[in-house]
Amino acid sequence: MNRNLKINYIAECDLNAKSAYVVHVIKMIDNLSKLSNNVCLYVPNSKNTLLNLRFHYAVKLRKCKIFSILNRPISSFFLRIIFCLFSSIKVKKNSLIITRSFWSSIFLTILRKKHYLEIHNEVQGLTRFFLINLGFIYSKKIIKIIFISKALSKIYKLNKEVLLLHDAVDIEHFKFKPKNYKKIFSVGYIGSFYSGRGIEKILTMSSKLKKYQFKLYGADKNFNRKQSLNNNVEIYDKIPHRLVPKIISRLDVLLMPFEKKISINAKNINTSKYMSPMKMFEYLSSGRVILSSNIRVLKEVLISNFNCIIVKDNKVETWVKELDLLKNNIKLMNKISKNAINTARKYTWYLRSKTIVDDFIIYKFNDKNWNS
Repeated sequence: MNRNLKINYIAECDLNAKSAYVVHVIKMIDNLSKLSNNVCLYVPNSKNTLLNLRFHYAVKLRKCKIFSILNRPISSFFLRIIFCLFSSIKVKKNSLIITRSFWSSIFLTILRKKHYLEIHNEVQGLTRFFLINLGFIYSKKIIKIIFISKALSKIYKLNKEVLLLHDAVDIEHFKFKPKNYKKIFSVGYIGSFYSGRGIEKILTMSSKLKKYQFKLYGADKNFNRKQSLNNNVEIYDKIPHRLVPKIISRLDVLLMPFEKKISINAKNINTSKYMSPMKMFEYLSSGRVILSSNIRVLKEVLISNFNCIIVKDNKVETWVKELDLLKNNIKLMNKISKNAINTARKYTWYLRSKTIVDDFIIYKFNDKNWNS
């Protein structure tokens, strides 16, 4: 591995935000910096110091530089264009360039800089017009497109080679052995409380399963805590990402009760058909039994009765029944615990980063016109 390889990463996220987007970006540049001594991240805004980021996300960020292009969050389409243009100009040609930004990809193409475009969602509006209708997505300057799921790649239906790389986990942070189940005491959920995440379902389940303690982490100021009056429910605010392994270690069963329509921190975006939630890989790494919704894209990773329990429908009664039956099948729980950890080992941030770096090195070696 060439540790002098120059790596540039462009992302539209505000590093001061506490979002899955930020976690993804921080984990990627941290693991890319394990492969190279020359990693640069370009974002619109970051008042966070490297020390703060290292502490909050439990990362090392070896020899990584962060450039705050705007020194303010992107609050308008104009600022997005300015950020994407300036960051595309600043990154060095002939380096490994990865971008999470559609508009940066467009500008990189115009500037004739070869790059990887990572796509996590469907494209809409004016961006769709430029990227799809005007054909920028088929540019030869895009070395490969990285999709987070096979389902998302099928939505785009591109006639070009792609990389399928799910989200991932730093499994070394979950230093657990497979759990030796004897009883179930606590049931948990860690993540956002956005629409479609199944929070209401969990609260209803708790009223029917008084013998279990339900612990939910991730509530924001808009969540109405009064709707949960059961003595066996504890609601907590969002927690720093570094504390996730510690919190999970206190739980016996983890829930992913996604609905058919799942929102992110934006309107009119439903991710249920193509998502690859980081929560799923963190849950798997913990060796805890997962109860998951029966959503097709999740079954690219999850296998019922092997590394999780997939609940056949979204009825609360079905979820209650599955959880209640589980407590009488200790053998199955211990099997799932072991297989969950083994599954997580295939989806680490390091392996994800190395796949991109290796692909780039092979591409560069085989491309006779690399410097053109």
